[in-house]
Amino acid sequence: MQKKNIIKLLKEKLTFGLELEGVFNLDKINICEDDIADYHEGEDYDCYNFFKLEKDSSVYNINDSFQNYYCFEIISKPTTYADLNVYFEKLKAVLNITDSFYNSVRFNKTTGGHIHIKINNNRFITNIYNLEFINLLNKNIFIFLDKYIYLFEEIKNNWFRSYAKKPTAQNVGQDRGISVNKNNKYNTIEIRSLNFNGIKNIGTMYFLVSNILDIVINTILEYNNLEDKQPKKTKFNILTKKVKIENININC
Repeated sequence: MQKKNIIKLLKEKLTFGLELEGVFNLDKINICEDDIADYHEGEDYDCYNFFKLEKDSSVYNINDSFQNYYCFEIISKPTTYADLNVYFEKLKAVLNITDSFYNSVRFNKTTGGHIHIKINNNRFITNIYNLEFINLLNKNIFIFLDKYIYLFEEIKNNWFRSYAKKPTAQNVGQDRGISVNKNNKYNTIEIRSLNFNGIKNIGTMYFLVSNILDIVINTILEYNNLEDKQPKKTKFNILTKKVKIENININC
């Protein structure tokens, strides 16, 4: 099977969910404070048609972002790679983004953006959760972040931290709080290191998340030795779409 066909297959089999932790402006967003549930007690995506809302005691308003604020996380319903735009359309609606993304939510060093990824195809993901794969995935993500370091410097500098530790032979599979964690209950891989600190535009967030999903797919191919063998000048063409970030438009 050609690489492009394998990529197409993996994209069809991939589902993801995103935990978006932030400091939210209650005067702006279309969310009622009373609907924010306790941690791990959120309604099953019903209240807001696509998201559940949960308190998170680890998130703080350390930069005095808004006068009327609430620190919590928005957890998305599992969705497909093909419906990535749907996620961002619904997020814009919930956050009431009519002007600047920065007026609805702010991020800081206490906020995370964990991505949960599942690929329903055992041929490509059998036994990939190990130190070698995690290091390869982190390396490939760093290549991307370095290419756009003017956008993602704060994200890269905080990639490894207290609840997203650097992987070692001792903690992989033993410690949930490493940069890439496997959830055996749901058979998903969680990228815990992602942090949207420094991002002020929802188009930039879309660009980041879509590329990380592509990087996961390409890393699975690379780890399984399914990449094309001939040298290429632009190995990550499929990952780094040639677009101007400020022109990305996610329609509501």
